[in-house]
Amino acid sequence: MTPGTIARRMREALNATRAFRLTGETSADWETLAAAAGLEELDAALDALKADCFAATAGADQLDRWARFLGELPAPGDPEDRRQVLLGRLSQRPGGFTPADFARALPGAGVLGTLQEADGALTVTVDRLLGVTQAQADAALDRLLPAHLPWSRA
Repeated sequence: MTPGTIARRMREALNATRAFRLTGETSADWETLAAAAGLEELDAALDALKADCFAATAGADQLDRWARFLGELPAPGDPEDRRQVLLGRLSQRPGGFTPADFARALPGAGVLGTLQEADGALTVTVDRLLGVTQAQADAALDRLLPAHLPWSRA
């Protein structure tokens, strides 16, 4: 909510009861403003908590918790790169074994790129690494991609 919204809504609700006449100059007005200030802080904290519930909207500190939740060590680096890695890991689901599913999961291995399938093999074209080394990306791709298909990096 915007600053002052809670105070305005409280004032409107109290005035509607006709038990109060809040003119801005009474002690009831001041108490209402004090209560609204505390509620606005609580509202801001709840907004931050709600955002942190999802990897797509989590703050930088919460990304570390998401990494630990997924069995990874928290990694330094750009929060948006870290977020893409986590979202790639979260995109993996039971039954998601098509080439398109694996292509969507590439960021989970720390790779922004494309996946091509030809002649019973996969080729990963790496456009950019997301806060990992090439060796770390290769190890993650080994874990991510189907074991029965050979893969190479282009």
